[in-house]
Amino acid sequence: MKETFGCKLSPVDLRDYTLNKFCTLSEDLPEEFEVEMSHKIKNQETVNSCTSHALSTILEYHDHNIKTLSTNFIYGLQRYVYGEAGPGEKIRVALGIANKYGDPDKSLCDGNTEVDAVYRIAEASLENKEVVDDAYRHRIKSYVKLTSNRDIKFALMNYGPVIASVKWYSSYHFNKATSFVEPDKSSNFGYHAIVIYGWNSEGWLCQNSWGPYWGNRGLFKLKYDYGIVEAYSVIDDDEFSSLYPEIIIPVKGKDWLENILKFINKIINWVLGRE
Repeated sequence: MKETFGCKLSPVDLRDYTLNKFCTLSEDLPEEFEVEMSHKIKNQETVNSCTSHALSTILEYHDHNIKTLSTNFIYGLQRYVYGEAGPGEKIRVALGIANKYGDPDKSLCDGNTEVDAVYRIAEASLENKEVVDDAYRHRIKSYVKLTSNRDIKFALMNYGPVIASVKWYSSYHFNKATSFVEPDKSSNFGYHAIVIYGWNSEGWLCQNSWGPYWGNRGLFKLKYDYGIVEAYSVIDDDEFSSLYPEIIIPVKGKDWLENILKFINKIINWVLGRE
């Protein structure tokens, strides 16, 4: 089976919540740590839905793995909510959908469907009150951008698994003895969304969405120097703000500041080619 990626680069947004360095430096981090997960391994097959697979896995963790949640819902609503179209999905778009609508039980919006059919499936599900109500039970209140390895470790210890994107090369070796993915960086690459659930002295502990027969029963490791392109943590807003007031929260309700930040974002993303 062809290995499919499907993660698109999120645009830079200066309004993102971020972890302040003082916050992360205030806590000693152990040499190794692992989030207790069920490791229900999903399989995106040939659909470019790695982002929705990774995020739904994290939402299931926060729901104590009571349910298996939909991937079609998060993947399919990007056109309706953000006007995004085409195979693949940005992590920030998926997080925005989870923040606005949540994610329903898989049985209520079933399947693993590629565009454009997935748009029709997900958008039709919004007309069903049972689906909307169930999705809202798994709605996230906020998410935070992680900008360093230390941020990621702090988030793993305090808030659970992290969704991240990495460059995934078309030529690589999976080392069965160590579970490390060893890429051929001279080959072509795409961006792939994964779940980071821990670390040890050697690198990151990760979960893929290529089924239980890939890697080490769907799990693998990445060395620290492999490079994380993007990473975000799902956090309960009220608890987050009260426990860590030093975390940077963007000013809201200031139209002039909002417009300035949007303008700066546009310039940055134009330079980076992410517009």
